[in-house]
Amino acid sequence: MNSCTTEITKGPHSIRCCPFCSGGGHLTFCGLTPTRYGIQCRNCGASVPARHASHQDAIRAWNRRSGLAMLGGRATKGLRSRRKLAAARRNLKTARQWKLIRQRVETAYTAIKPYREKQLAETEAAIAADRAWLKEREPLILANPVLRTMYESLTKRDAPAQTEYSHGVPGASWRQPGRVNRHNRRSGLCQGVR
Repeated sequence: MNSCTTEITKGPHSIRCCPFCSGGGHLTFCGLTPTRYGIQCRNCGASVPARHASHQDAIRAWNRRSGLAMLGGRATKGLRSRRKLAAARRNLKTARQWKLIRQRVETAYTAIKPYREKQLAETEAAIAADRAWLKEREPLILANPVLRTMYESLTKRDAPAQTEYSHGVPGASWRQPGRVNRHNRRSGLCQGVR
């Protein structure tokens, strides 16, 4: 029978690391009708044989860790093997690399933090200055119908959207912001729109 492999790393049926070497496991399957599924470690070759009817059953069997696999490193405590030493070296090297990366990121963060705070303060000051400039020129903007519609659309975008409803009030109409109705046409806000 020909054996093929597939990876499943995320989701409800994710494959846990190998209990012996902490390597990644991958799904194996044999045959086409019926297809049988198993799991095998990429590093040390530990496996759950391809005897299970579904890949979920194979993953459950791998993740259950019964027997010696449940003990992990305690099963081979005191025994030295090339495979175990290689896995220990690999794990130590990876841990050192992650520690170095973490230290560099923390150093960069502490170095950049004052600049980011300064940049944030400058941005907030620029926004406040722009809003003051806009408030100062608000009467001129509202006098021009084109600028008025643009200004209203910008202020509506900044404020939470609100819809006005009138329930049984005589003479009141249903209006939604930005919607063209007879009130907008009469006031000249939407000239040219019919």
